[in-house]
Amino acid sequence: MKHRFRTLIAILIICCCPLLSSAASAGQIVPERKPNGPTEPLVLLDITFDALPGTPAFVGIARLKFPATAGIVGGSIVGPRMFLIETGQFAVLADDPAIIWRESDASQTEDLPSGAESTLVAGDLLIVNRNPPFTVVNSSDKPATLLDIVIWPPIVERIRPFVTEAGVIFEPLVIGDIQQFPENPARLILQRFTMPRSAESPFELDLGPQLLYVESGVLGVAAISGTVHYSSAASNAPSSVSGRLKTLEVGDEVLLTAGGAAMIQAGAMGTIRNLGRTELDLLDLRFEPAAEEQAT
Repeated sequence: MKHRFRTLIAILIICCCPLLSSAASAGQIVPERKPNGPTEPLVLLDITFDALPGTPAFVGIARLKFPATAGIVGGSIVGPRMFLIETGQFAVLADDPAIIWRESDASQTEDLPSGAESTLVAGDLLIVNRNPPFTVVNSSDKPATLLDIVIWPPIVERIRPFVTEAGVIFEPLVIGDIQQFPENPARLILQRFTMPRSAESPFELDLGPQLLYVESGVLGVAAISGTVHYSSAASNAPSSVSGRLKTLEVGDEVLLTAGGAAMIQAGAMGTIRNLGRTELDLLDLRFEPAAEEQAT
């Protein structure tokens, strides 16, 4: 994927839910120090929803790993769902109309008619609303991966990693219930950023909630006020999975290694810092109010 901001400027309508976006990146958590190496966030996804689902709402990011020619067929669940292709090439088919953004021209969108098939490559994005039945197939002869981002009503079952009969690996990264979204219209931003050794940054999430997933390194999260949840990485045991979300007590700090995650609710205050001996790489999903000029 090219290291450039994804700029989505089209105004869309999906089942009476307009989407638009801004090229600006959010600034809730940004490393304060200016070390050598990359520090600017790499924005992967930036969309403005005219209306997000009511809260509490289940929000999740998962990585799906497809062997060559393998695919999945999804059922219908209420809520928007977004597939961001990380590597490889996919053929997609949805029972209801969907929308596609191409990495090669992110200023334009494509309507995918009901029952039509399209090919997506690394950096492309598919959005389906109200999550109609769909099919996603790795159409290449090499393994391929995508990120699966969902916003659903709260669910009771615990979501665990699993492998389909076709060999597709479903790997939840960070999942849980969001208690409060920002006022509508609201932006959803997915980005990666790096914190250098010993870097530290405060957070004060008066704008909206934030989900952090540790891709590499060691993250320290300290809670000063509000609600912060976290889950630890799985152990090396074959049957081990990442833990349930736990609440971080105010005044405490938790250490999260690669595979760990934090869900910071709106209104929380605290600090994140790099506690490792190497750079810290984070996947960051956040929600914040859209700029006034973006509202429709």
